[in-house]
Amino acid sequence: MANYAAQTDLEAYFGDNEVLIAADREGSGSLTDVTVVAVIEAALLAATEDIDSYLALRYDLPLAETPGALNRRCCDIAMHYMSITSHAMTDDKETRNKAAIKWLGDVSRGIVTLGPKEEEVSVQDKATVSTNSETRLFSRTKMAGLL
Repeated sequence: MANYAAQTDLEAYFGDNEVLIAADREGSGSLTDVTVVAVIEAALLAATEDIDSYLALRYDLPLAETPGALNRRCCDIAMHYMSITSHAMTDDKETRNKAAIKWLGDVSRGIVTLGPKEEEVSVQDKATVSTNSETRLFSRTKMAGLL
């Protein structure tokens, strides 16, 4: 199963320093350290599993593509997981996590969508209208003199 976000997404979204603070359990100081990468991957997997538990109600999994909104929510949830265990939690991270969970709840209830499903996307053809009829039975010329 592929995660909805990658380490590079977390780094781009939160910044290298913030990700390192949350994920560096042994003080290596490097985002490429094996233990740091393992912590990040575990958090991204946990976030993806949480997201799947909401999406499975409305979508066939796995998704063919990851929408940007889903990528951001995965980053928010993963950062929350890393920050709890590293004691790097901030009010902003807590708020982002709660907003992500609320949004996922809205997705599962059908209030918001990830975007149109492929089979729902329709392209309207240009239609041509034509009519075919008999000549009129009652016209002014045929009815002349009756009134």
